Amino acid sequence: MPQAVIFDMDGVLLDSEPMHMQVQDNMAAELGFKMTRAEHLAFVGISPLATWEQLCARHGLPQNPQELAEEQGRRYLAQALEKAVPRAGLLPLLDYLQARDKPLAVASSNQRETVDAVLGKLGVRDFFRAVVTGSDAERSKPWPDIFLKAARLLRVLPADCLVIEDAATGVAAARSAGMRCIGLCVPDAPFQDLSSADITVSSLDEIIPLLENKSCRCG
Repeated sequence: MPQAVIFDMDGVLLDSEPMHMQVQDNMAAELGFKMTRAEHLAFVGISPLATWEQLCARHGLPQNPQELAEEQGRRYLAQALEKAVPRAGLLPLLDYLQARDKPLAVASSNQRETVDAVLGKLGVRDFFRAVVTGSDAERSKPWPDIFLKAARLLRVLPADCLVIEDAATGVAAARSAGMRCIGLCVPDAPFQDLSSADITVSSLDEIIPLLENKSCRCG
């Protein structure tokens, strides 16, 4: 068993990527351009600020990226508070880890207000001893800062942490932090390169059997 488990939020705790993509599409249309499928996929797991910094540069937008990121956060939060439900398999996995006294953390590139509100809507906040957000680190994924801070708050060495991620940037951040990683392949974030994860699964339901298999590299 890993000593601690760190969860990404978007795409792992909930099926959120379609909501992010819809918000980005609507904002892009209002700003006079159309986002491509490739752009959407490239921004999975990247903070809203980094997303809009790249979009403003690429499309020559005069708007302030920080203001656009904050607007995306407000619109996404409104959708999440209406539609968000725990991803299938999440609650049994959290119960399983809690029963074994494993310290858990969330490490998300979203802003603090958004993460706190979504965790509250999902009803899972009390499972996590630490919550680290894009508001808490200078560098977002694929830099390892968020994961390393989560490990410090849990008082666990990075090598003893297991990360669950659905995005290539998140997997890269976990590996850069020296942590083991399970890549979650989900249909709402396809074509993510999770090959550097220790192992990949298609559902959270697959993780408990993996952790109970002592020969698994993730357990």
